[in-house]
Amino acid sequence: ALSMIDNAVKGCIDGQFTGCITGPVNKESIAKSGYEFSGHTEYIGKLCNQAPVMTFISDQMKIALLTTHLPLKDVSSQITSERIVDVVIIIHSDLVNYFGIKNPNIGIVGLNPHAGENGHIGKEEEDIFLPALSTLNESGIDINGPFAADTILLGDIEYDLILSIFHDQLLPLFKYANPHLSTNVTMGLKIIRTSVDHGVAYDKVGMPDINHQSLYHALDTAKSMANSYEKTKSAQS
Repeated sequence: ALSMIDNAVKGCIDGQFTGCITGPVNKESIAKSGYEFSGHTEYIGKLCNQAPVMTFISDQMKIALLTTHLPLKDVSSQITSERIVDVVIIIHSDLVNYFGIKNPNIGIVGLNPHAGENGHIGKEEEDIFLPALSTLNESGIDINGPFAADTILLGDIEYDLILSIFHDQLLPLFKYANPHLSTNVTMGLKIIRTSVDHGVAYDKVGMPDINHQSLYHALDTAKSMANSYEKTKSAQS
């Protein structure tokens, strides 16, 4: 599985392929075989020598993750103003270049319930998030928040992308609202990489009722990203 990923990514870097579309892999099997592997996104990021950002794209919503495959107890220690700034700059650039959004409007949720309730349920929002958002706004990036994760999708403003702080904060709702018709997109790379939004299903091998919708969506998303990139670069040249 890893050799196939290696060859696909190398082919993209060398210009042999326009994009890399991956299926699911079994993280446990790879780890037991002796390789350090926390997920596609992190592994491909190392191959490209770049900092990847995991995002999930549907026709209605775009969600990005500030942290990815971490135990929940480790999340807060990984959140810094610098990390927020770096991730948002990557997201903003890719929304412009690969999705044709000229002036992206980005929302971000807080780490704590109710986005900290003005410091009563945690200080991260005031001490870490607000300085980062101020820096980003001053640089010309339109980002707002931090908002409460349980209500951000109920507001009047529709954001081009919402930044979730940890893996299972907004992602369960996203997948429930977009069953099978969404794509895992890795932003921040020098290649186009998309993937299905589900894991392996060994119990479905050889069965007639396999659902391919997410794979088709990943293929279509990669094609759309390639087309948008060419249009954006042509307009800039």
